Amino acid sequence: MRPAVELSHVSKLYRRFARLRQLKTLKGAVVRDLWRRPKLPAASKFNVALKDVSMSVAPGVTAGIIGLNASGKSTLLRVIAGITKPTSGSVTVSGKVSTLLEVGAGFHPEISGRENIYINGAILGLPKRQIRERFDDIVRFAELEEFIDYPVKTYSSGMFMRLGFSIAVNVDPDVLLIDEVLAVGDAVFAQKCYEKLYDYKRRGKTIIMVSHDLGAIRRLCEEVAWLHHGKLMEYGEAGHVIGKYMEEVTHGELKRYAQEHKKSVEVMATIKSEKLPAPGGEKLPYKVVAPAKPVQPAKRWGTREIEITSVVMRDRDGEERYVFSCGETVFIEIAFEARKRIEGPVFGIGIFRTDGVWCYGTNTMIDGVKVESVAGRGEIAVKLKSLPLLSASYYLDVAAHSANDHPYDYLNRLFTFAVRSDRPEMGVFRPEHEWIIDVQAPEVPGR
Repeated sequence: MRPAVELSHVSKLYRRFARLRQLKTLKGAVVRDLWRRPKLPAASKFNVALKDVSMSVAPGVTAGIIGLNASGKSTLLRVIAGITKPTSGSVTVSGKVSTLLEVGAGFHPEISGRENIYINGAILGLPKRQIRERFDDIVRFAELEEFIDYPVKTYSSGMFMRLGFSIAVNVDPDVLLIDEVLAVGDAVFAQKCYEKLYDYKRRGKTIIMVSHDLGAIRRLCEEVAWLHHGKLMEYGEAGHVIGKYMEEVTHGELKRYAQEHKKSVEVMATIKSEKLPAPGGEKLPYKVVAPAKPVQPAKRWGTREIEITSVVMRDRDGEERYVFSCGETVFIEIAFEARKRIEGPVFGIGIFRTDGVWCYGTNTMIDGVKVESVAGRGEIAVKLKSLPLLSASYYLDVAAHSANDHPYDYLNRLFTFAVRSDRPEMGVFRPEHEWIIDVQAPEVPGR
């Protein structure tokens, strides 16, 4: 069977331009002979958007394209669509192609939605008669009956997307190319779009889509292409390729968060000799570890009678890590040094999502763990048997204070870590749960 889309050794290069300095006057340009572009080393003359990409998409397959930003995903779609010509290699597409590459692409802002439907339909290869026959379906699907005769410059981004998507799918193409536009618009219309795409799949159409929403890619796509800096890393079964991609992303995050933790430790060292009072002279609220009104950019305060010297997060195997999976066991180790003998100190932690949502806070006093006294160096650790937080980045606060909330040392939002989940759940945490289904089977007539 002939492939719906076939790419053979496709590369795309973009030329770079540079100026030594900004020109201010025509005279200055002439005198300093800056009309000519400065010569660049050969290696720096081009930006490689795609590098020797070969892949074949069979008819009726929905294929996803994933990768980090600037990996060449949108360029690949433009090459397939014929909008951009490859620098080398060949692209073969069988059948009619319809594209939805960006919100409002191809719309003229000064004319009405009605006129733009006819213009875009013609661009996509439909004769005027067919556009007229499908006009009502396009407007109805886009839910723009009241606005179709308004200039599209008055449309919101969601209205742009609805009209663009409606035109693209009602052209009834053999190959539909979509680039991230389903992220725009309300949830109800997004569901309509997915239902339309499922209908296309049932009818044996070929869909190639770019998205950062791996949940959508999993639901819709049988095959996935993973691009990295313009190179095709892998193309194949969706679950397998997404798994390989997530391994690489997680590895990169592990390195990034480890570097951020190293920077946090360096910040600790720079403020080690300071003795900051609690912000505004406030005490820590009773039985919690976070101040009532955290003051930024202050990261640390307290009298330092007990000084926290290091904070390390580890997994169940004892490996230092700062990216965890939802539900994973996490150890938080707190090393400290007491300048003198302190009776009954309290140690605590606080976890905040980076948008400020307070997720959890506890301390040894709340949990009924009594620390009789400390003197000199020591270490205390808390084991979180299961960290049920959902995918996000988080701050970790660590504190040492007295039973009456006198702060010895408080590290406020100095350390960061991340949690990743492979499920598209919403909210802050994942409670242990199960579904109990008790549905009576319907009676079958004649039995």
